[in-house]
Amino acid sequence: GGKVPFFGTNPFAFGSPRDQSEPVVFDMATASTARVNIVRAAAEGAPLEAGHAIDEHGEPTTDAAAALRGAQLPVGGPKGFGLGLMVDLLAGVLTGSNCSYEASMFANEEGGPPNVGQTMIAMDPRFFSTGYIPHLESMLAALTADNAVRVPGQRRGELRAKHAQFGVEVPQSLLESIAALSS
Repeated sequence: GGKVPFFGTNPFAFGSPRDQSEPVVFDMATASTARVNIVRAAAEGAPLEAGHAIDEHGEPTTDAAAALRGAQLPVGGPKGFGLGLMVDLLAGVLTGSNCSYEASMFANEEGGPPNVGQTMIAMDPRFFSTGYIPHLESMLAALTADNAVRVPGQRRGELRAKHAQFGVEVPQSLLESIAALSS
């Protein structure tokens, strides 16, 4: 693989409507871990799991500080690289915006605005098939017959209902951090 940071985390998402349930919603970054995890590990002096980053010389590293000077690795090796390339082509090249390697950092104040683009592709499933929803529900029922499997978006819907009823629990340490920032 390359030794120069080229792609960002290049997130993408997919959603599908359902009739009587939360929609299927899937989103992910094409990096093997979120950048915030590397930043947090560096601040705590904690190591990263192997396979998440390379240092500035292109060598694999578990040192979070070295990873911040180097680059994050894609999830799934070459397949993740291909997904990252796809996102950069759709969100950068297609829109005329900056590609990952051209954008300034979101995480600091160096450089100007990142000037990154987004591409959204929306399709009405009823245009393709009047039986989309029943077929989708049949497929998801077969998928979730194994109780260990959840549909993407299912947990979010369950948590939303729980939080609406009982409120959101916030760890004391986070409340203290927020209070310190606001004073």
